[in-house]
Amino acid sequence: MNKRIVQIAGCLATLSAIGLARAAQGKRPLRVVPEVDLARYAGQLESGEQIQAEGVARVAGKGQPNSILKVRFAPAFLSFIPQVWGDYQIIALSPDYTYALVGDPAREYLWILSRSRQMDEATYNQLVDEAQAQEFDVSRLQKTKQSGS
Repeated sequence: MNKRIVQIAGCLATLSAIGLARAAQGKRPLRVVPEVDLARYAGQLESGEQIQAEGVARVAGKGQPNSILKVRFAPAFLSFIPQVWGDYQIIALSPDYTYALVGDPAREYLWILSRSRQMDEATYNQLVDEAQAQEFDVSRLQKTKQSGS
């Protein structure tokens, strides 16, 4: 599997780019947000409608912060197979939930998520610096072009 690090700007609830990651061998655990209001994190559309993703997320385990999640985009009947669950860890989150930095402990996947189509450069650079400090290869980040108003 090729390592892919992707930057996605868009709605925080859009999780469709998550893939399965191999176990993090020899890597330090990620420093994650200590606690997340998961309902607020999932968010709403501008119209106030609740966003629904085709995937399922669950808190990874007892005794861990609820910012360490497992996600699945495979059909429900496959949910008993551990390999269909990918790691999704919230590394940074703005106090107002307008942006987040998310990755996996193997450092194969990385997302910079924003509720707005444009993120100011200073915030973006701050998140990139945090990702680099946590041993992600930030040279592979790609900004997603946004369309619409």
